[in-house]
Amino acid sequence: MQKIVLSIFFIWIVVSAFLSCDFLFSREISSPKEITITFLDKATKEPVRNVIVIANWSLLGTSFAGGGSPAGTLVLFELISDENGVIKIPSWGPKKVDGGLRVPRDPQLFIFKRGYKYMDTGSSHIELSELSKLSKGGRVRLVSKWDGSVLELEPFAGTDKEYVTEVEYLSSKLYYLSSYRCRKNNKTKRTLNLIYDMKEYFDSKNIKNPLPNIVKCKELDNNK
Repeated sequence: MQKIVLSIFFIWIVVSAFLSCDFLFSREISSPKEITITFLDKATKEPVRNVIVIANWSLLGTSFAGGGSPAGTLVLFELISDENGVIKIPSWGPKKVDGGLRVPRDPQLFIFKRGYKYMDTGSSHIELSELSKLSKGGRVRLVSKWDGSVLELEPFAGTDKEYVTEVEYLSSKLYYLSSYRCRKNNKTKRTLNLIYDMKEYFDSKNIKNPLPNIVKCKELDNNK
């Protein structure tokens, strides 16, 4: 009899703990404020126009050892800097995210401008315990550290052969996001076209490169 009581008590504790873990339930995630970023030439401090930027809010699964595996993209934008070197990443949301998935604090930025070094800001995801504290009524509003920031692009000073590596960095990220396919709903069409143009350039110079043979996108989104 005592064993039965202890078993029931143990089950009650486990169920109570499960129900108290609100991070196991879905949430609505949003980034309610437009994010403004300015790009400058690191040497001249002048604005750099036509910088291609992919802003990617990726999701991570959970693991008992920490970290987690990629679980897809929540939101993605492709933008180009204007004559003042400025991009404005639109606000978005709310979007429903299943419980147990980790969301990023900020978008990961993949940044490229021909003649400059490739830049990747990396990503930092919110731990589930912290996400639970940030949640208000099942809603989480993200505030990006990139808003109002100034990022400096470093001009590339090497040879065309050496520049292949810079383009390859971008190309590898693009495969994860689009598989190099120019589909109607693809949001990285300008970046795909850039890879296409760079491969044509390297091939014309007989420079060996690992860039993919892709089909150039004919139609581009006007607001991306």
